Amino acid sequence: MEADGCVPNCVTYNALIGVCGRARMEDQAFGLFERMRAEGVQADSYTFRALIKAGGRRRAAEVIQLMEEDGCSPDSSTYNGLISAYSKGRQVQEALAMFLKMKHQGGVPNAFTYNTLISALCKVGERKQATKVIEMMESDGGELDCFTYSALINAYAKGHQVDQAFHLFHKMKQSGVVPNAFTYNALVNACEKVGEGSRAMEVLRMMEEDGCTPDCITFSSLISAYAKGHQVDDAFRVFELMKGAGVAPNHFTFNALISACEKAGGQVHRAWSVLQDMLQAGLTPDVITYSAL
Repeated sequence: MEADGCVPNCVTYNALIGVCGRARMEDQAFGLFERMRAEGVQADSYTFRALIKAGGRRRAAEVIQLMEEDGCSPDSSTYNGLISAYSKGRQVQEALAMFLKMKHQGGVPNAFTYNTLISALCKVGERKQATKVIEMMESDGGELDCFTYSALINAYAKGHQVDQAFHLFHKMKQSGVVPNAFTYNALVNACEKVGEGSRAMEVLRMMEEDGCTPDCITFSSLISAYAKGHQVDDAFRVFELMKGAGVAPNHFTFNALISACEKAGGQVHRAWSVLQDMLQAGLTPDVITYSAL
């Protein structure tokens, strides 16, 4: 291009930096940006969004500084990229600070902004902060969608707060938001944490009534719920349902079954039978398997 006397402009550089960004070629992307500046080509918001994608959370602060040096104010898409980069790195306080800065500077958060931030906060157990962000979302006229509800239900599950998870689930349905497989799995997981197998089975029935197909996570969590409740026969009944549905078991499934045998006591032969099934399925027993045995 240059050999033919054509001079690269902002569009050219953006295309090249964008390719590097999508390929996570961090050094090449930033090298192109430095060359762009050296040639006096003015960057725009797309340039910086591509750099954020290339550098991720590690170089997010650097991109902000570069923007300020160039006199380029971040737009909503750029802020979303920064919030997403910090969220993926579990740097939730940095993501939250970027969100507040976005609002302070007149940026308009959208569903992606809120869901990214709420999900990140939920993943690290910051349910109170997630609730505050939801309140801001609702005051801005936003509505919770399936992704938001599911993230919150999952957070309650991780915190062993099964009643709160179910309360939120019922609120979700009353609001007209349709649950998906992830929602139901989060709810089953909440039951599994506290060993409430019967309640988890109710979730499975609701799931099937709503046309959602249970997967390996669903069945395995249900088996584990019964195992924790010392209900070994029920755990094996779920395993038969799983096989009947054509869902392939994994390590977690077999380990949960062996754990059910161990907790029930006097089920050594049954546990060894599960181990044989595990080996026939081509799965190698791990430390958890042998600990339960």
